[in-house]
Amino acid sequence: MSKTQRSSEQQLLPFDTSFRSAATAPRQAGGFSYQLLYATLKALELTPGDLVGFEFLDDVAVVGKQGDRYFQIKNEARPLTDMDKGLWKALSHWAHIIKQGPRHDLQLAPNAPAPFGALAHDFRLTP
Repeated sequence: MSKTQRSSEQQLLPFDTSFRSAATAPRQAGGFSYQLLYATLKALELTPGDLVGFEFLDDVAVVGKQGDRYFQIKNEARPLTDMDKGLWKALSHWAHIIKQGPRHDLQLAPNAPAPFGALAHDFRLTP
């Protein structure tokens, strides 16, 4: 970025634009978009009396007479392994849900592959 570009950018934005966060907006927006797309897909599959939630009970949740289905949506650029922090956060969240009652179906919906033998492989949705 040239000095002229930086100076005109600083005139338009009343904050320091030289700092760039490691959690970039495009990556977060991609994850949010993937969740919204998944919620839309689940809304199209609803049966009478079912409700779909987006970022309410879980990333995506379907609540109905047949029980509740919770979906953790993972938008990853790399395979989902046992070392993935997002996977462990999802499992922790699900532990709290399980304490509330037995009528829950918990599923992981990553856009990246999960290697055979990894926890994420056991929790993923099957095609």
